[in-house]
Amino acid sequence: MTGIPKDYALHRDETDDPEFLELMTGKINTVVHRFRPKQLHVVAVDNWFGERWLGFTGKMMGAFGVSRRGNLTLPPFVPSRVRSETDLERENGVYRRRSEAPSLHREQPSSDNFRRRISRLGASVALVWYSGASSKTRRAAAMVYLNLDEEQLAWYGSYVYDRVWRLGTQHGDHQLIQKAIA
Repeated sequence: MTGIPKDYALHRDETDDPEFLELMTGKINTVVHRFRPKQLHVVAVDNWFGERWLGFTGKMMGAFGVSRRGNLTLPPFVPSRVRSETDLERENGVYRRRSEAPSLHREQPSSDNFRRRISRLGASVALVWYSGASSKTRRAAAMVYLNLDEEQLAWYGSYVYDRVWRLGTQHGDHQLIQKAIA
């Protein structure tokens, strides 16, 4: 059965709740088992992020936010918010780290992001973003984009901690992905 490498661990520091990271590891494995993407990108973001990031492309004329759900682009997190990025590729049923993969998030004018479509990463790609500082804030977020041949799926979930981590709200384009990872 295909899965993320056993030695793979999500980025962690003293502000992250270990239970939330365990939950995210399970969600990532579910995405891998359910959709079997050729490439898997996992990004740790410094803090909670809201559902407005789902499908967010950038700003036009410096003021108007633009979202696209039909032709997804990489969400324009500024590099200073990115705590870690891991790029894995499936070879012979096993995911291995790609050490020389370029960073998904870079300094750029917002208008440049309109051309950064996830379909350009490959025909079989899963991207997962999850928030840090979950121990401190007692809330967390996760977002998944899938590019599977000609189909694109996107999902966002916000989690809250009340003795256990619970899914608070979720947004997405397709119930299949919601059932797979919610």
